[in-house]
Amino acid sequence: MQQSQTIGSLVGSLAKAQEEIKNPPLDSVNPHFKNRYASLGAHLDAVRIPFARQGLVLTQSVESEDSRVSVTTMIAHSSGEWMSSTVSMPLPDRATAQNLGAIVTYLRRYAIGSVALLTGEEDTDAEQDRVARQQVQDKPKPAPKPEPRVAAEAKPPTPRDVFDATPVDKKAAPAAGAAKRKEWPRSGIDAVRPTKVIDRDEHRSAMLCEHGDAAFGSQWIAIPVSMVASVKMDKAIELTWTWNEVGMFREAVEIRPLPKLRELIGQEVKP
Repeated sequence: MQQSQTIGSLVGSLAKAQEEIKNPPLDSVNPHFKNRYASLGAHLDAVRIPFARQGLVLTQSVESEDSRVSVTTMIAHSSGEWMSSTVSMPLPDRATAQNLGAIVTYLRRYAIGSVALLTGEEDTDAEQDRVARQQVQDKPKPAPKPEPRVAAEAKPPTPRDVFDATPVDKKAAPAAGAAKRKEWPRSGIDAVRPTKVIDRDEHRSAMLCEHGDAAFGSQWIAIPVSMVASVKMDKAIELTWTWNEVGMFREAVEIRPLPKLRELIGQEVKP
């Protein structure tokens, strides 16, 4: 965070403004997870009048460089004091104007919520936990058996597992004593083998990929429709992916032939 030499007057006015500020109404619905959230307009309406009464001004600027888009949020005071912070995200490969607009809106909304201490979405994690506990309580308990021991109840998938939860190509549960499956990193680059592609919407498909390291298993990756034509089923590729903060899933950024990866790391990669 950056700030002017002094921020005493600004902080005093901000404290008074926060006495008036209330959380914005949840006026929008996420089309992927069906949870409600407060739009950018609702966030701005929540802070505009309380800030103005205390001589505070909120500004936001947008910049794009090196395949990343950044939003800088500044709070300025009538005394001339100010404070600002910047947040950024990578742009997907061949990003459209709609992709850019969605990311900018997301960053602006969360930046305002951060500086004004607002909550602008439903606590879906808490709701999932409540549903899971209720399902366990309502489920009839089986008669006790000496052997084998009853397996623990599996936790229902959360919205963040949306691509893993797609009901296709599900693999059998690992045998008892088998090594625990490793979690794919949110962002990374590695050798994978695409095995299936399904349509999600007009902008994005979902691609099931087997990781080059069997311990990581398979993972659904969101992929822009424009990149689907470059994918050959059951042919190893180099995949670069990142975590989509808007939709909360892993998304393909770049696909290259596997030989490129061999040149980069200087060793043979098993297809």
